[in-house]
Amino acid sequence: MPELPDVERARKLLHERCVGRKITRVCAADDSIVFVGVGKADIEAQLLGRKVVGSGRRGKQFWLLLSGGLSLLMHFGMTGEVHIQGETLSHYRKIEVDVGETWPPQYTKLELEFNHMRVAYTDPRRLGRIRTFLGDASESPMVAKLGFDP
Repeated sequence: MPELPDVERARKLLHERCVGRKITRVCAADDSIVFVGVGKADIEAQLLGRKVVGSGRRGKQFWLLLSGGLSLLMHFGMTGEVHIQGETLSHYRKIEVDVGETWPPQYTKLELEFNHMRVAYTDPRRLGRIRTFLGDASESPMVAKLGFDP
């Protein structure tokens, strides 16, 4: 199960690689368990063309702040992970997703492309969650109810 350092590593990685970039392509899995309250076509339409302007994390929830005031809020559940095409990332568990020669990786739930850089959120067990929130995700019900973050 991802712990706080694993979630912070993913947030920091996304922040370093994505802030200032525009989302040029979105591919979402048709998965009503992972995407809470939004369908495949809706999530793709909401994200396409937006620029990443920041990121945040509180507890095990992390998010990307997007242009237009939208936040992409994510939680890994037990087996979620972020991958960047062509980069080897450290793994925190025995369940590994094959990111060899094929892209997107197996179990991809959301793939974002920023011109020539691709990012994938994978979740083999479908216990993670991806939501959008209009506004700063720190004010969303999923985050605002959490206690302080040490």
